[in-house]
Order: sequence, then structure tokens, then C-alpha cells
Amino acid sequence: MKADVVQQFEKLIQEATDPATQQSLQTQETKTLADLDAEEQKDLQSTSSGCTTGATQPGTAPTSGGGSTPGGNAGGSNTGSGNAGSGNAVVEMRVAEMRVVEMQVVEMQVVEMRVAEMRVAEMQVVEMRVRQAAVRRATGLRRPAANRG
Repeated sequence: MKADVVQQFEKLIQEATDPATQQSLQTQETKTLADLDAEEQKDLQSTSSGCTTGATQPGTAPTSGGGSTPGGNAGGSNTGSGNAGSGNAVVEMRVAEMRVVEMQVVEMQVVEMRVAEMRVAEMQVVEMRVRQAAVRRATGLRRPAANRG
């Protein structure tokens, strides 16, 4: 996923003709990659905390012997409820991460639109210069005839 983001940003940076736009894209690329790294670290931390077996989850009371055996004391269910709560937190975190990624996609689409608008403006400038050159050529050809008469 990071490689795709880098590739898309590099393409946009290369296509941008304005140095300010290129700098803005580079800054946004750095921020996006940092966000992705942070989300990856969060995923790793939530995965490692959710995968503990037989250990007490943070915020749960330790069990007193026999929690894992059938017919053991009620303390064994305490760890199970801790896992269910952390599962909901992981789901909520994933939803938040997806919203962040969606926002980044929208930001990239906005940048792509701005780049397209800049290309259109550049083409309009080129078209205007071509027209001006044609007018100069046309008036340059008529000037000598006007001077003779």
C-alpha cells in the first residue's frame, strides 16, 4: 500500500509544473507516509495485545487458579470479557483508520483535480501565445503593404 501511495505521489510531483505545487505534494507525501507508519504501528500493537494467551489483559483482574479448566472459578470469564472489549476497540480503531485513508484518498483526488486545472490553464496560455504569434505574423505581413501606400 505504501508503495502505491509513493508511486502516485511521485507521478503527481513529476507532472506538476509549479514548484509550489511540487513542494506541497512532497509535504503531503511525507505526512501521508508518516500517517501510514503510525497506523501500522497501532495495528501491530493492537494485534500483539490482543494475542496474549493466558495472560491478563490490561484493565482486568488477575484470575486465581483454575480459570482455564472446565468448571473452574468465575475469575476465568473475566479475561474473556476483556478480550471482547478489546475486540470492539480494535474494530473501532480499524474504522477510524479506514476513515483516515478515505480522507487521504479524497485529498489526493483534490490534488489531482488541481493538477488537471493547472494543465488546462497552461494549455490556455499556450493557445493564447499561438494566437498572438499568428496575429503578429498577420500584422507583420500587412505592415509593409500599408507603408507603401
